[in-house]
Amino acid sequence: MKFTTIPNNGKSWNEPLRYAFECGTEVPTDVEIKITDAATGQTIGRKKLYGVTGGEVDIASYLRGSFDPQPRPMIKTGFAKAAGGMAVAVTAAAIAPGAGSGADDAGQTDASATAPVRKFFRTECDMSRPAVLSRTGQKRSISPDEIDMITLYAERALTAEVEIGQNETTMTFEISIATGGLPCELCVSAIGMQQSTVRIGIELFGDDMKIGHFEYAIAERPAEGRRLMWYNREGGLECHTFAVARTLAAEAEVATVKTGGGVWRRLVEGSHRVLLASDYLTRERYDILHEVLFSPHVWSLDGLAAEPVEIVARKADYPSPAEPAYLEMELSEPWKGGVR
Repeated sequence: MKFTTIPNNGKSWNEPLRYAFECGTEVPTDVEIKITDAATGQTIGRKKLYGVTGGEVDIASYLRGSFDPQPRPMIKTGFAKAAGGMAVAVTAAAIAPGAGSGADDAGQTDASATAPVRKFFRTECDMSRPAVLSRTGQKRSISPDEIDMITLYAERALTAEVEIGQNETTMTFEISIATGGLPCELCVSAIGMQQSTVRIGIELFGDDMKIGHFEYAIAERPAEGRRLMWYNREGGLECHTFAVARTLAAEAEVATVKTGGGVWRRLVEGSHRVLLASDYLTRERYDILHEVLFSPHVWSLDGLAAEPVEIVARKADYPSPAEPAYLEMELSEPWKGGVR
């Protein structure tokens, strides 16, 4: 038993991840494929093939099924492993009676083979070098009750040197995480900071190499503003506060049932349609922000609460070079509360 083809590190489980194997015998046998989380030892999935001398299995659907897209903001600035990053071990084992059990040169048995551990992500990721996967710019603003999320990759370790600037003093500290070769997220939190805080500076290092610098101005969110979070094309989290959020309409569906005791009514579904509009943007900034239209997962971010929202119309016109660039879109938000 041996694997003849396996995916490369950094592939996305949104694309096929094919493992091909040969049994090493002309006699057809039954084979079980086992997919395991190499970090925890937890079984992700199993698949049985009957009466084969070899075959190919695509494990992508098993990994997609274990993905929880919900971001995990933290109340304090810190690192966490990125959702959707997986180190995966795949084993093929003969389950027919009489399968051989001798060891080969690779330390595997004739009746089974384990492929080298491979690391996958929610989008294809270049795992040959450290990188920042979030793209919304080095200069950012954040309100005193908000967080920001940045997605990064390094093979061994990520480090952030944080500088908190207050009116007359500066405080610095350092945080780091051992990545295990998988992407991570840095949560930058302004929650609970002193009122005298005016800026946050972040220097980012991957495997001891500087990979980015972010500068946050502390500013109150516009009264009508709305903060969104989404995944960009590289799988990085993006956060942006849209300057205007205006309710356009409300819709409700009520079910009515007549019974012997009278009429019974129940709210089936309710929602608000909300128009979001950005400030005027540079063309580069516009190109980055409009990728929210292509993200299947979008959240409205209020403090630490990330609530899923639906983009009603996923369409935006490109402005001409002579026109100011700004982004408008409509969201649908579920109605909460009331008698159901």
